[in-house]
Amino acid sequence: MAWAGGRPIRGPTPSTATAARSSACRPSAARRSGCRGADWRGRWMLSWGCRGCPRAPRARRRLNAFRPRFWELSEERKWTLSATTVATLAAGRDFFDLEDLRQGRCVYQEFTNAELIERGFDVAPMTPAEAGRIIGTEAGRYGFSLYEYFQSDKAGHSAERERIEHHLRMLEEFLRALLKARAADLRVVLCSDHGNLEDLSTHRHTTNPVPLMVWGDEDFLTGVTRLDQVTPRILATL
Repeated sequence: MAWAGGRPIRGPTPSTATAARSSACRPSAARRSGCRGADWRGRWMLSWGCRGCPRAPRARRRLNAFRPRFWELSEERKWTLSATTVATLAAGRDFFDLEDLRQGRCVYQEFTNAELIERGFDVAPMTPAEAGRIIGTEAGRYGFSLYEYFQSDKAGHSAERERIEHHLRMLEEFLRALLKARAADLRVVLCSDHGNLEDLSTHRHTTNPVPLMVWGDEDFLTGVTRLDQVTPRILATL
């Protein structure tokens, strides 16, 4: 079993390791089931080796939907947003919009769409399981895809246990559906970029070790003990 915030995730068992936030943090033992002190902000990175399948193995895509406001920003302002957004810009990749969301090609960062609906956008509510199925299915169209979830980060900053547990339960439902929907040859890599919600005594980020979980490629974890080793390992598989 894998563990999230002290409770088990029911579903396919991943290969797991913990990765320290940076080279300055202590490396932790490989192949542990989760990590006490996981942020679960959830930088989702999904890729697979397309062995003779009809999908383009070198296609890359960010599976987050963006609101119209994103396209109203200046190019200079866009380059000050999140690391994953900057990476997408640097790679010259297109961004999905809300029409893509309506067509089931992507998922918003708040995957129930409650935030979008509250803002007045014409989108349908979505369950975590529905969102997970979309990501699991759509990831199979690309050689590499990434989905970012950071509502758990916001919950961690609140230091409110009930809010944190709510997001962990939703992430569990999302992940179980994603794994069930994914193609057999799809690797799933789940990692966080820092600690946060594991420590209710602070509203800030922590330098605690974070989880690195992999489904579909146990060898991916070999020798990976730090966060700065994750990206090179992904690039080596593409």
